Amino acid sequence: MFNQPPIVIYGITRSGRKFRPSDWAQRLTTAVASSGPGRHIRFHPQVRMATLDGINCVVIARQLAQQEPQLFQFLLRFGEDNQLRIDGLESTAATTTIDPALEGALIHATL
Repeated sequence: MFNQPPIVIYGITRSGRKFRPSDWAQRLTTAVASSGPGRHIRFHPQVRMATLDGINCVVIARQLAQQEPQLFQFLLRFGEDNQLRIDGLESTAATTTIDPALEGALIHATL
C-alpha cells in the first residue's frame, strides 16, 4: 500500500485539543469506502484508519494524489477545515492547496 512515506491526519487540532467525535477516523474512512457483495464495506486500499501514539488517525498513501486527486484533496480539505495536524505534506507541496477547478466537485463531509 505505501511505497513512499504516507500522509497522516491526526485526530488532534493544531491547538493541541483532541478532535471529536472520537470515532471521526472510522467515519471518514467509511465515507470514502464502497459497498461490496452482501453490503459489506470495502475500505479504500489507500486510506486507512490507525492509532498512532494513542491518537486516532487517517493514513493516506501518497499515490492517491495522482490516482484519485479529488478524493485526495477531499481528505486534505477535511483535515484543513478542522484544523487537524497533518504530517507528511512537506514533500507534497504541490498538492496541499485545493484546486479551485475541483472545489465544486468536492463533497463536504459533516461528521
